[in-house]
Amino acid sequence: MRMLIVATVILALGCLTPSGMRFEYRSVYVKYTIVGGPVMPEQFTTEYFVNNTYVSYMRAYPNGTASKFREGSANMDDARALGETIVSAGVFGMSSEYRPKVALSGDEPNAVLFVSIDGRNKTVALRPYIEEFVPGNLQRIIFGVKNLAMRP
Repeated sequence: MRMLIVATVILALGCLTPSGMRFEYRSVYVKYTIVGGPVMPEQFTTEYFVNNTYVSYMRAYPNGTASKFREGSANMDDARALGETIVSAGVFGMSSEYRPKVALSGDEPNAVLFVSIDGRNKTVALRPYIEEFVPGNLQRIIFGVKNLAMRP
């Protein structure tokens, strides 16, 4: 009986964020956009999108015309797993903006990550976006979003 109680407490705590908010992952919506930088015009904007039933990846010209577009389906298990990765990485406690403290050339891209899980929203801006300077937990989230959106 004692083991059952301990297991129940551990499972319940696994669904809580440090702030104590419980997520059921009924609604997972993530959009990650990279804009600008020293890239070919057809790669000016890159966008990854994931929700409970749909994933997409798009590259576009500066005027917004898509140069590459791919879409597919997701399921609740995919969305729930991504939501768990995002919450465990601590997205809701992250800063709203990250700026690397290095000398820059001025033509680096900017990126924005928008997350909505069960009605709780967070936007994180990377200005500029330089992959090697992105904090580790944020890299985990970005990797998960890209991986799911690019999956065949």
